[in-house]
Amino acid sequence: MPTSRKRPITAEDLYALQIVEDPHLSPDGRHLAFVRAEIDKLGNQYRRHIWLATLTPGRPTAIRQYTYGPKSDTAPRWNPDGQTLAFISARGDKAQVFLIGLDGGEARPLTAMPQGASAPVWSPDGRRLACLSSVNADERRREDSGETDAPPATKLEARHRQERAADDEQ
Repeated sequence: MPTSRKRPITAEDLYALQIVEDPHLSPDGRHLAFVRAEIDKLGNQYRRHIWLATLTPGRPTAIRQYTYGPKSDTAPRWNPDGQTLAFISARGDKAQVFLIGLDGGEARPLTAMPQGASAPVWSPDGRRLACLSSVNADERRREDSGETDAPPATKLEARHRQERAADDEQ
């Protein structure tokens, strides 16, 4: 009978850990969406992606990676019809809400909030989705007064506005 040799955990062992977070069962109970986090040693950060487990009684559970890419995806939330998953992705400058169908495919962005978005929640009928987003003092003042910017006239103006906003944020 082989003997197992115990050894202390080392810092290097931590890079092999995979952590399951934020599991959510689909409304029909046939799918489980969850976040799998692992450490990116070279990037010195956690990478999170959404995985999907198909739960079929009497059969082994099929588990597959559902979202991919170099940026993290979190907070999977099922639409009440169970056919669409909303989630938060850091694919752009700021984390935003994305939608993806049950069959997979390319996720599409739902929000483009200047300060990013978080904590998506579907309405009971699945026709609306709420999320949180921070606003700074100037944005709050403008929102309260009803002020809006005219759309940029050119791509250059749009880029300048984006750079100015990034500079203001810093």
